[in-house]
Amino acid sequence: MTNARTRIERTGKPHNYGIGMEKSDRKSSFRAIFLPVLLILAVALAIAGTAVLVHVLEKNRELDAAQATFVEKLRLSAGSYDEKTIVLQKTNKYAAEKLANQFNARLRMANNDTFAVLYLPDESTILDICSDPANRELIADISPDYLAHIADSETAEEVEPEEYEEVLHLPKAPESVIEDEYYFMQSYLNYIGLGDTWENARGNGITVAVIDTGIDTDHPEFAGRISNRSYNATYDKVVEDWDNDWSLIEDNAGHGTSVAGVIAAAMDGKGTVGIAPEVNLIIIKAECNEFGQFYRASDLLFGLYYAIECDVDVVNMSFTTKLDFSDAVILADDSDILCVASAGNDGVAGLQSPASYDEVVAVGALDSENWDLAKYSNYAEKMVVAPGTVFTTAMGGGYRVISGTSFSAPIVSASLALLKQCIGEYAVASDLRERLYVSGYDLGSPGPDPKYGLGALDVACMLRAPGIVTYDMMTDELEDEKRIYAVGRAIQNIPEPERLYAVFDGWYYDPECTEEMNWYEDRIDSESITLYAKWGNEDDLIPFDYRILEDGTVEILKYKGRRRFITIPDYIEKRQVSSIGDFAFNG
Repeated sequence: MTNARTRIERTGKPHNYGIGMEKSDRKSSFRAIFLPVLLILAVALAIAGTAVLVHVLEKNRELDAAQATFVEKLRLSAGSYDEKTIVLQKTNKYAAEKLANQFNARLRMANNDTFAVLYLPDESTILDICSDPANRELIADISPDYLAHIADSETAEEVEPEEYEEVLHLPKAPESVIEDEYYFMQSYLNYIGLGDTWENARGNGITVAVIDTGIDTDHPEFAGRISNRSYNATYDKVVEDWDNDWSLIEDNAGHGTSVAGVIAAAMDGKGTVGIAPEVNLIIIKAECNEFGQFYRASDLLFGLYYAIECDVDVVNMSFTTKLDFSDAVILADDSDILCVASAGNDGVAGLQSPASYDEVVAVGALDSENWDLAKYSNYAEKMVVAPGTVFTTAMGGGYRVISGTSFSAPIVSASLALLKQCIGEYAVASDLRERLYVSGYDLGSPGPDPKYGLGALDVACMLRAPGIVTYDMMTDELEDEKRIYAVGRAIQNIPEPERLYAVFDGWYYDPECTEEMNWYEDRIDSESITLYAKWGNEDDLIPFDYRILEDGTVEILKYKGRRRFITIPDYIEKRQVSSIGDFAFNG
């Protein structure tokens, strides 16, 4: 029997019986265990590195593409912006100062430190800055400083009064006795429903900011009512800070003087009368050229921020631009300042800034002395309409006839000043806008209209205390709603609720849904009312809003169902379907 010693002598070294491993075995084990791990880690790192590289390359391609697109846009729109300035939206003081130093530019910031403009040195333009590959990551943070256009028409249209088969809303002169010598020329006042408004409200104690081309400071219509807090937004100078230098806001173009006259011409037995003849005016001037283009829209935006600082009640903006005003108008709304802007004079659907924002009252123009939309007026469902041709103040102490949405806007601005006086200083801007919207005189197709918007301004109706309508949804799925309406008028702001498995089939005066409300047509004379929603299956009801035309046929106004594919019926209520309204199937 071989003993342990014999085995040691034969091998020259002891065997491992589970106590330890030989050196060569340990190396083999290390290789077997750790080399695959190292290989996996190396592969993982390589994959990660490749992914990072791919991400960087993709990011660079995106930046290159964004820069190329932006530069091409600048080239194609040359002439529509100031090439020597750069706008910084949603910025801060540190970031703005850093870019100003980087571009050797002069910096101007709004007092809230979120909006800034860089004025570039002589040797540089925004196109130069944006074309430099080193600046490609900045493209998302900068904007061109677009020009802005005053919103008046080139000429006043001569329009013959039309004869209507159906009377819509007869012109009615204000009930107050007015002795101003040119008052008889202001026939547009007959189309805004003033009634006896001037017996109770003339704008006393209300401040209106007019952001425009300035004002004829010597015009007698404005004597004593132009605030020395007025401001030149181009030169960043306040009149009172410069020894009451009124030349800072002197009008060189005439537009601002005419706009201000619509709002605030004195009721003094001379000349014309403004709709709010006792308001105070803060004039905010932005410099413009002889063609009615403001040099920089950023001047106008600085002007709006200044108006907010002054805590004015109403801001009138009779201009259009492509520059983003969203932050400023939201701030104004949060400060319960009413912003009013012209719809524009391109004669197209849609609105530009600043009229396009929900916080701004957009105003389109009615034709000269009738209820048609002026051919030059832009239009949208969110706007209101008012007369676009006015007889108003002119530079040099004179007067003139002029047209445009530039002048329908101040009619609404002045009317809202009267409303603010009646409601009080703590009135909420959104509530005042709603009062305006629900009191509009319905034009075009019933309800909010793509062409006439929310209807024509009716001042006396707007100033009357509104009624309260409760919309009972008749289901636990939806909450009931309360809204205001103009007493004695058809309700304008009618909700159209939606449920997942049921189709809304109209509002009814009774919970049993037997007496249907005639949408946008029934006049409501009570001060409060409850309406009840009816629901049904689309197969069991008529899923269309419609109206019966003079020839007895039906025009479909809106589809209320939820299907993607539908068949237009040949008949509704045994009447032939002859036409489909604009936007009937929108969405």
